[in-house]
Amino acid sequence: ELDALGVRVAALEKKVDNVIVTGEARLHYKYWDEKFAGGHKGSESGLRTRIYLNGKVNDNWNYLVRIQNMQTLHGENEWGVPGDYVGDEMTHVNIAKLEGRLGGLNVTAGYDDDVIADGYIYDGEQDVVKLSYGDKWYVSGAYGKLTDLNEDGFTISKNFWNAEIGTNMDGFANFKAGYFKTKFGPDGEAFLGAKNLGVWYAGADFSLTDDLALNAMYLRSNRDNLLGEKSKKDGYVFGLAYKGAEASEPGSWGLSANYYHQGRGTYLAHTIDGETDWAKGFKGWSVGGDVAVAKNMVLGVTYYDTKELNGDERTKVIWSEFDISF
Repeated sequence: ELDALGVRVAALEKKVDNVIVTGEARLHYKYWDEKFAGGHKGSESGLRTRIYLNGKVNDNWNYLVRIQNMQTLHGENEWGVPGDYVGDEMTHVNIAKLEGRLGGLNVTAGYDDDVIADGYIYDGEQDVVKLSYGDKWYVSGAYGKLTDLNEDGFTISKNFWNAEIGTNMDGFANFKAGYFKTKFGPDGEAFLGAKNLGVWYAGADFSLTDDLALNAMYLRSNRDNLLGEKSKKDGYVFGLAYKGAEASEPGSWGLSANYYHQGRGTYLAHTIDGETDWAKGFKGWSVGGDVAVAKNMVLGVTYYDTKELNGDERTKVIWSEFDISF
């Protein structure tokens, strides 16, 4: 009887562990000051909550679902009109993907939230199939749709593909190089004034010391004209980071600084929380820091000062956030 009970308990425990539930919450406050004709000062605050369901299919495959809720606590649009704060702004599934191995290939398929070129080209949701091979040296490819660009019934991006080669080594330096290409849908062609966009990119990360890291990326677009404005085909980003807050280590902290100089054809949905939405592209810098105030609680603040390329429009942004993981 004890043997039978042990078998049943083991089977039950295995089934309970089949789905792992984790989560995170982020409270943010953003202040901006627009330095151009018609510009204004404004602020917003909000709460983003994410619940992750990670289901084990078998020893090689997992299925991940993320449920996200967004709440506007205070805010206004670019014209200074306040929100309605009804309390049900958005709750939806924004990750639903299958991950695993097929022979020597790592495979991801489904609805994902990921970056392209470290987020300097695109940072957001996408319907995608990704394949990668290798560990210390890797090659990867992806095909899908950039769904974050296709909101409210508008088809900006029809499809995209991305190929990349790089390294993941424990040492002084790691490198990556790749190519991104997207075809625009009818709304994208009308709005952006182009049928497609292609961007080459190459980047490197250097561990100068145990605590100090340097990163750099160069981007080259096939377009020097989007949104009806003349821009540059080139872009580059430099970053410097010292230490960094670890959620599991209370008291840990870090500092970072970045410089950006990107023609409009080198990005679609940039990863930074500063202003980038100029037809001529943008340039500028940011500096920030974070600290783990308690276990699984991290506070961060970043200041952005960006302006349009070859123009006078400029926006300063202070972005602060408090992240909780559980």
